[in-house]
Amino acid sequence: HGPLGAWAADDVLEDELVEEEVPEEAGTVRKFFQKFGKGMAKITTPEKQMEITLAKAKAMENRYNPPEPSADDEIRRLQIASWNRRAGPEFSKAISVNLLDFNSNPFFRRKTVIRWAEDPYKFDVVPEDMAKEILNTGKVLIDEEISRPNRLTTYLYTSKADQDKVTSSFTIDGTFAIKGKQREIIEGIKNKPFGTPQVMPVVKNAPDVKIPMSR
Repeated sequence: HGPLGAWAADDVLEDELVEEEVPEEAGTVRKFFQKFGKGMAKITTPEKQMEITLAKAKAMENRYNPPEPSADDEIRRLQIASWNRRAGPEFSKAISVNLLDFNSNPFFRRKTVIRWAEDPYKFDVVPEDMAKEILNTGKVLIDEEISRPNRLTTYLYTSKADQDKVTSSFTIDGTFAIKGKQREIIEGIKNKPFGTPQVMPVVKNAPDVKIPMSR
């Protein structure tokens, strides 16, 4: 991986697959999908499964831990800036999942959120056009931590007083809180400042195997 580390990647390795036996009389299309698609069976050999488990553990290690500080000052500066923004994509993912409960038709009056002033894990849901209208009142700001260019723009109340004024002047579609595993992941990232030693995640299905940490 590059000097900034692989933790910025969102992809997690999938289980490898092996070919299923295909009957001779099977058609060409079926043979193709049986060989390369969903008709393939998962590898079950202990050695291969352990290799996959180790790879997944390494991917999780890279994703939720700051990279090893580079000896190069410029690269280290970029590492710090990147890690300080690392919680943003996790916030964005959690918000997108929660918005599914409010966006029955995401192509009709799409929704976005305004983060509470006194609780960074609570959000009010509003239509995007209304959010822009509220922004013009000066009671909210664009949430730079969470907003993703060309994907999702979220907002932040500037104070509890401004939040109360907005909710009394505009009709809010609802409120949700990020909790459970979603919140645990975000808090875990925020609680690891750059330079924190990497911590190996728990590896399921491999209780008796110690996984070496590469530095």
